[in-house]
Amino acid sequence: TQSTWGALLCKPDAITRLLVSILYLVYEDVQTKQGLIKIAARLLLSLSVEKGFGEKLNRPIVEKLPMKSLPNFTGNHFDLVVVTFHYLISLNQEWVKSVHEYMFTILVNVAPHIKSISTCASNKLINLFETFSSPRLLLTGHQRYLTNVGRLLELFTALIQHDYRGNTNLMYAILRERRLFEKLEEKMHPTEGTETIALDIPIQSPHSIFSEKLPSGRLVSQEHGVDLVEDRLVGVRFQLDIPPQTTLQQVYLQFVPQGSDPTPAVITITAEPVPNAAPFVKEPHNISKRVPEGPIVTWNSSVWEANQPQCTPDLTPLVAGCVQHSEWAEGNAVVFVLRTVEGQRDAYTSQEGLGVRLHAEYCHTTSKAVLAPEVAAQLPIDFLMRFLKSLAPRFEEFCSENAVVSEADALQFLERVKLVNLPVAEMSHFTLETNEELAAKVHKWVWSTVFFHTLQP
Repeated sequence: TQSTWGALLCKPDAITRLLVSILYLVYEDVQTKQGLIKIAARLLLSLSVEKGFGEKLNRPIVEKLPMKSLPNFTGNHFDLVVVTFHYLISLNQEWVKSVHEYMFTILVNVAPHIKSISTCASNKLINLFETFSSPRLLLTGHQRYLTNVGRLLELFTALIQHDYRGNTNLMYAILRERRLFEKLEEKMHPTEGTETIALDIPIQSPHSIFSEKLPSGRLVSQEHGVDLVEDRLVGVRFQLDIPPQTTLQQVYLQFVPQGSDPTPAVITITAEPVPNAAPFVKEPHNISKRVPEGPIVTWNSSVWEANQPQCTPDLTPLVAGCVQHSEWAEGNAVVFVLRTVEGQRDAYTSQEGLGVRLHAEYCHTTSKAVLAPEVAAQLPIDFLMRFLKSLAPRFEEFCSENAVVSEADALQFLERVKLVNLPVAEMSHFTLETNEELAAKVHKWVWSTVFFHTLQP
């Protein structure tokens, strides 16, 4: 079977020579070998699930490489794989994008077996992460970019989790560029804020304002003008688009006088204490029976000038109980009842720009996430953020205590540090196989392997 054959292939030492041969074909004269590169990606993906293959990637490269572009390469075979994949991806060509997932999956599969990674390879991985996690690509919602970022996060997690002392170069690179990871987390998790919403609500219909004559209780329409006099109650009904459990900041009624009146007036205002006030109906005492024995706001109205808006005191204490009620819903109605104790007032009801209005301001809590929850679920960043929150303060303290910190000093510090209370992230091998492609893939894999073995780098 394929897995048995792969396990046997990984046993001899020649597997590292085979790897160099494959990467040589990938690195040199890329444009003429697109088909071979896709086959090579499939071959390496098949080998990457084998433990022996991952372990042999730790072997240092001691011989001169055949790649003309890498004359003085230093590092192990895993470093060479990272550098080669970075080179291919940086070409930014459409045909290379089709094997992005193969390349990142190969790295994730072998990561648990990697004992060390060079500074050069670490920086190239961080560079890839910076590229694919940029808003320009990530916010497009393209699945390829999401997969690339997700695989890179899994790769960093596996390398640190399985051998963080050996992979201090990567840890140092992540610490230096930790703002990249913090920015990604900010896009993934909702951020709360507050904003003030102001509503200016006119009378919705002529049936939303009535007066009740006292003591008979007969209702009279106020659609042509509001008469605030001592022998009447005035009821005004407004529908409020205010969410439940909202903190009100200011509520008041606004009237526009039909004429000037120099005499003072005293008016009391109450609100029906229900979560959704019913519409007015023409039956006796339909307003007076709504008047509660509860909070009252007294409006000491001074001189009125024609067509100059007049506002009541703050009515928040009257409305807060309605909005905080468990049965309140956005769009429910509130009824205010006004009773003139002294003096009189006349105001417009519903004329354009002059009618009775309710002004309300409330504090609204916002919760926004740049990335949708289903997108954020594909980006396993929790381990790395806990790693950074645990290590970054200690690293900054170390740097502050030492006036000059070289890279060697930083790496020595990271080798000594102990990481505790970090979650264990579950790691899986990925094959990207489908049943329809399996037979054809194995056929290409076997013959390409034979071909690679015949090459002399």
